[in-house]
Amino acid sequence: MIGCLVAWLRRRPADPSAFGYGRAFRPLVYVLLAMSIVEGLVVEFVLSAVLPGTFWPWLMLALHVYALLWLLGLLASLTTRPHLLGPDALVLRDSAFSELTIPLSAITSVTATTKPNVLRSGLKIDGDTALYAYGDANIAVHIDPVDAPRLDGVRHLHITVDEPHRFLAAQRNAAPASD
Repeated sequence: MIGCLVAWLRRRPADPSAFGYGRAFRPLVYVLLAMSIVEGLVVEFVLSAVLPGTFWPWLMLALHVYALLWLLGLLASLTTRPHLLGPDALVLRDSAFSELTIPLSAITSVTATTKPNVLRSGLKIDGDTALYAYGDANIAVHIDPVDAPRLDGVRHLHITVDEPHRFLAAQRNAAPASD
């Protein structure tokens, strides 16, 4: 998370092969940040009034700062760890939590879709279909079996991309073999 914060502060130019995916999730993180700040101030005030001169207010302050750094790191990772459509592979990321790599040669087709989902899904597999989304999934990636234990048996992967039309156009241009 700290690495994502540092990369976020550096703000490099946008990579044309990068595709964001957390647009619907960001407002929730902003609300959590605001609530954590307010809650931290209230707790600090109460502990300082009730237990003055003890280590408890300092301990709680340290925990609140850690929580705020973690939330900021989560927010930063949505920007600094985008999905990447490279010359050989599609790299799908779940913030700072996980990453899936699918060779372009394994992708049979990519289509626009709508698959309802709430918040962050992580990798959820149901038969031959997987969900890897932030909010509603809007892209379906149809794949041949790949040499990845986490995707064993998966033929359809539903993901979230902030700019689905740009992603579909880039995928068509990047992988003539996948048509």
